[in-house]
Amino acid sequence: MEALHIAIRALIVLIAITVTGCANFKPVSYWWEGGSGSLIDPLTISKARWKSIEAKLGDADQPALNAAWAAYQQGKSYELIGNDAAVDEYYRAAKLTRKVIATIDFRFPNHQDTFEAAQLLHHESLRRFLRLAHDHKRVERGVGIKVCLSDNSILVPIVIHDFPWQPGDFTDWRVVGNYTNRNLTSDKKNNGIGVPLVVIRDRCYAGLNTNCAFMRDQITFPATALLSADGCSIDFYNPLKSSKLEIDGFKQPLASDLTADIAYQLQFHEDSRLEGFFRPGQENCDGDLYFMEPFQPEKIPIVLVHG
Repeated sequence: MEALHIAIRALIVLIAITVTGCANFKPVSYWWEGGSGSLIDPLTISKARWKSIEAKLGDADQPALNAAWAAYQQGKSYELIGNDAAVDEYYRAAKLTRKVIATIDFRFPNHQDTFEAAQLLHHESLRRFLRLAHDHKRVERGVGIKVCLSDNSILVPIVIHDFPWQPGDFTDWRVVGNYTNRNLTSDKKNNGIGVPLVVIRDRCYAGLNTNCAFMRDQITFPATALLSADGCSIDFYNPLKSSKLEIDGFKQPLASDLTADIAYQLQFHEDSRLEGFFRPGQENCDGDLYFMEPFQPEKIPIVLVHG
């Protein structure tokens, strides 16, 4: 009986320690880029999943969709061996599926299944294309992304919408995947069309450049990338300005993640623009005022001083 009482007391102590520990537990901070195709990327399309999609489509003739799947599979093969031709194959898959989405006729049988299959394949192909285009240095500053198709090299232009930034600022980005940070208690995400990105803008040091004045050496900001209906341009939209877009004749919500750029800065940069905000007592530098965006004449700066 005494042994039982000791065991019960030990169990109570263990439960108390566990509860106290859980109450004080802070989650580990991490950042995993999207479009990587690993177990941590839930959008990865397996062969089994695609077979299930094909079964739902039945005998519907979808040559463009089948060609897109073949290009996607070829892109994965190239990606595994580090061949930058994966960029071209993922672009081909994204362009083919974008055409299917834009031209689908909902009056025919299996239209909804075809639409969902094309959307799924298009989204992941575009995510992988954007990630690898950056990794393989295919991005031409302020111009577009270099793609090689049938031995011909083309430049897919980048078109920006509603940003205060210049086209040359869109040369470095990360595809948003899974992340968490102990300093963030909530996130602000919206599902929709497009691929959420964290754009990383390194400061230019050109003299008398007003776009560089009063800014940190590195600034991150959110963007959402879409492939145009004809597949001939990559459109970057500002999710802070747009929540819905008219695509293929329908008003659709824009995918966005307004917390990802903060999490990225906190994860990879100790001199984050928010470090002094989260831990003011640990800042070793003098206080300064910085712009988070380029100067815009129609906006009035407001400075709040705590005293």
